[in-house]
Amino acid sequence: MMDKERIYDLMTGQVMKDEILEAERAAIKDEFADGERCAVLYEQVYLEKRNLCERLQENEVAEVESIITDMFEMTRILALQMYEYGRMRLDERTV
Repeated sequence: MMDKERIYDLMTGQVMKDEILEAERAAIKDEFADGERCAVLYEQVYLEKRNLCERLQENEVAEVESIITDMFEMTRILALQMYEYGRMRLDERTV
C-alpha cells in the first residue's frame, strides 16, 4: 500500500517519470500532466505572475512567490488530511 505522501507526490507530478512504478502509474493520475485541469490552472497562475512582474517592472516578486508556495503548502495539508479522514471512514465501515 502506498503512503499518503507518495500518492500526493504522484498526483502533483513531483516524482520523476522514471521513478514511477507501473502499478503506481496505473492507479494514480498525475493531475498536473499536460491538458489536465491542474496543469491549465497552474499555467494561468504562472502567466498572471509574469504579468504582475511586468507591471511592477520586476523580474521576480518575492511576495508573489511566497503566496504561491504557501498556497501549495495549504493544499498539501488539506489533501493529506482528507486522505486521513477517508481512511478513518473506511476503517469505521470495516469494524
